[in-house]
Amino acid sequence: NVGEDLGDFGEVFETIFEQFGGRRRPTYTHGSDVEGAVGCTLEEAFRGAQRTIRLETYVPCRSCSGVGYDAAKGVSPCTVCQGRGEIREAKRTFFGDFTQVKACPECGGRGQVPRARCAACGGTGRTRGRREVEIGIAPGVEDGQIIKVKGMGEAGERGSGSGDLYVVVRVKPHPAFERRKADLYLTKDIRVTDALLGRKVPMEDIGGGKFSVVIPAGFRFTEKLRVPGRGMPRFGGLSPTMSRGDLYVTFNVKMPK
Repeated sequence: NVGEDLGDFGEVFETIFEQFGGRRRPTYTHGSDVEGAVGCTLEEAFRGAQRTIRLETYVPCRSCSGVGYDAAKGVSPCTVCQGRGEIREAKRTFFGDFTQVKACPECGGRGQVPRARCAACGGTGRTRGRREVEIGIAPGVEDGQIIKVKGMGEAGERGSGSGDLYVVVRVKPHPAFERRKADLYLTKDIRVTDALLGRKVPMEDIGGGKFSVVIPAGFRFTEKLRVPGRGMPRFGGLSPTMSRGDLYVTFNVKMPK
């Protein structure tokens, strides 16, 4: 069948590659990446926080330390591939006859088989279990931002490598402050006498810092008053007091009864 023969071209190319020095990797399954999510308040996004995330996934087998067999009894050469880790198969294709090199299915390409497989994991080197990972939430983190923790995903078979953990940060809405990137927006109630007499208006920012503002002469209360440096820290900054956004205040003037 010509269609089947043409479909074998990829395998033929791989065989040629291996005959010129390439080598197939062992067929043990690498651990998959895992996704998770953590929540935090706007105050925690301002200061930074620590979270512990718990995952139900594959973890290294405790009985064999992830190797899949009894290390005390060791391994022996594979009898199927004679310790080479690969087997050769003759294959007839549209382009002619080729000898195809494949990883040995018995030893997974390693050339050795364990003398006593681990009974707890069946020789895979991993079991289902719980993994706890400490997550550091940096100051200035935004809603939907992803934190990558390398090697903390699903464990691979027989030490073939673990996947990574990707954690989505969900910042909860705040009852008073509205966030737009590093800037914050706030509505403040004031008495009309304080506004007209130019008195200081006491305020508090998202970090708990106390300060006051004076409404400038001629200020239109339909506009927002900008307070520089009283917003959120910009992500990646050295500290919450450096490289912060601004605070924009809308004043709700209360008239006397």
